[in-house]
Amino acid sequence: MLVPTPPVIKKIERISPTLYEAALKCKSRAAWLAGGDRKLLPSHPRALLGIGVHSVLERARAGGGAARSEDARRADAESFFDQKMRDLFAASHPLLHAKFDGPDRLPFYNLFRARAAQMAVDAAVDNQRSGQPNLRNATSGAAVEVALVSRDGRVAGRADVLERR
Repeated sequence: MLVPTPPVIKKIERISPTLYEAALKCKSRAAWLAGGDRKLLPSHPRALLGIGVHSVLERARAGGGAARSEDARRADAESFFDQKMRDLFAASHPLLHAKFDGPDRLPFYNLFRARAAQMAVDAAVDNQRSGQPNLRNATSGAAVEVALVSRDGRVAGRADVLERR
């Protein structure tokens, strides 16, 4: 059995929402996140599902999968989500493979899939109304994956999308 090198225990200068939540649930996991090799920790199944949802939404907002009918757009988004999840699951930690037979066996898989598909359909409708894809950048009125830091610099995180209105 391969025993990993323990994490380096160090003072945490800045905390993120992910690290905060880990510290509330498990001090050891928080130590690994802060000072260890993150690749040694399995991702939470919902984190993988969230990445899948984000991928579907990014594609939809950029105009990808712009089928003619709503049902075709939904089916296209579901298919894209399924493929993305297969790719993510194949690259995930071996412990996830030991616990789940496949990505479709992750808790709430079908719920995340259905929500992603509906949001993709809604994004396509928004694109049709505006006449152009929402590329989600500074010129379109939205910012993606924006780093946010508190005034004192001790709390930091990354917002998925910030809409400028």
